[in-house]
Amino acid sequence: MTSKIVVLHGLGGIGKSSIALEYSFRYSKSYKAVFWVDVTSGTSLSQSVRGIAENLVANYARQGVSYDSIASTLGLRGLLNPDGEIASNEAAEVRVTAAVKEWLGAQHNEQWLLVLDNYDDVDAVNIHRILPTCDNGNVIITSRKSNLQALGKKVLVDEINEQSGTVLPAVQVRTSPDWNRPSSVQSSLLKFRTGIGPVHNFCALVRNQSGLVWTA
Repeated sequence: MTSKIVVLHGLGGIGKSSIALEYSFRYSKSYKAVFWVDVTSGTSLSQSVRGIAENLVANYARQGVSYDSIASTLGLRGLLNPDGEIASNEAAEVRVTAAVKEWLGAQHNEQWLLVLDNYDDVDAVNIHRILPTCDNGNVIITSRKSNLQALGKKVLVDEINEQSGTVLPAVQVRTSPDWNRPSSVQSSLLKFRTGIGPVHNFCALVRNQSGLVWTA
């Protein structure tokens, strides 16, 4: 178990994703990149990771790196065409997921936050396809399951207190109709921040200048 993985667990609809989203925005300046992966199913995992790969390709391209060099750097040789588009087929999806996981674990690549959202169907979804084994960055996992202590530090999201809860800013509310209700963000963020630990001594390969969460 790595100390940089925190598992937010609790009942469905209690606000786990809201807390992960709020943390991502509130502490975005502590990270060079934030990635959000929907792990509801194997298909959603692959689609989200593909979005991450596309973001990485686009970021390198904006820096003037050739697509041939990008393919080599990201382990996508044979999958990236001359226009920078990633091949779309079952075999490609397996390679893309493995490539993104390897990229996250690169020794020189640090200060990222990876959110693995909705890890409820633990028998059907192999989260280890994308879960890094290194401690280069931080990982948030949200789940209804309470027995995931083998993955990281567990933080229970308690019942929502509508009197003392906090409404997320409008820009975040528009992301999902679910996130306009009060949630126990403040207390849970305090527990979560303590669990995930400080962020320091990072030299990242990719910088998200806007500070926004990269979603796929």
